[in-house]
Amino acid sequence: LKLAPAAANMLPIMELVRRRLVERPPEETDEVPEGLGRLLFERRRSKAGGVLLILLGIPLSLVGIGVLLMLYGKGMLGGYFRCHERGVRLRDWRGEKRLLYTDVAGFTYSGTRMYVNGAYVGTTLKMKFQTDDPKAIPPITYSTTVVNADADLDALRDRIAAVVAQRLLRQYAETGAFPWGKDLAVTKTGVRYRKGWFFGKKKPKELPFEEYGMVDVADGSFRLYAKDTKKPLYNCPVSQPNFFPGLFAFLQLVTPAAEPSAEPRSPA
Repeated sequence: LKLAPAAANMLPIMELVRRRLVERPPEETDEVPEGLGRLLFERRRSKAGGVLLILLGIPLSLVGIGVLLMLYGKGMLGGYFRCHERGVRLRDWRGEKRLLYTDVAGFTYSGTRMYVNGAYVGTTLKMKFQTDDPKAIPPITYSTTVVNADADLDALRDRIAAVVAQRLLRQYAETGAFPWGKDLAVTKTGVRYRKGWFFGKKKPKELPFEEYGMVDVADGSFRLYAKDTKKPLYNCPVSQPNFFPGLFAFLQLVTPAAEPSAEPRSPA
């Protein structure tokens, strides 16, 4: 069921449903829910662009490029990208692909706020979902530009990252380590990091857990601090593969009693 947000009485209906969901006791069952769950984020492809491609492809239908244009245009007419509670779904001219978050081994996310002459014009969003075997199950990738949806996107990113982080925590319990982005790794004793310089990469260093101070995420950059230091030991862009799941898993280890946040600024 989908209702327009401007429909009559939508706000009291939403509030009533929210309260009832909070009051509803949890179901005592071990069964795994079926399907992808409630829709959290949706973007549809341009219908005007699809129609234009089909019209351009008709006179070229005798050659291969015309058929491709019409197929791609047809995919745009019904194409969409959807993130649900338990999985993601993408439909384009090649068909539909679905992937549960629990099957995702790598989640890459970047959201860059764009400005023109100092005025905000939108956020460029890029997401990639990848399994352990990309050849058997191709990755799902998506990019778009959204306006004034940063809070919703942060909540969506956090939900997905928290699920993928459980896989990293299981790996940590079994092996005592897990990779985090390109040049970070969490080990049994601390965080191993490797800085870049003019001639490649420096030798890896490690920050022991007992010397860990805090982490900071701001303006698309991550910074790692030791105790009682103002200068970060290491920094990197948050657009690296599996950065946010790694951050959630790391915070679970260093602050197990606290609820992890994707933009933490918490002392040890």
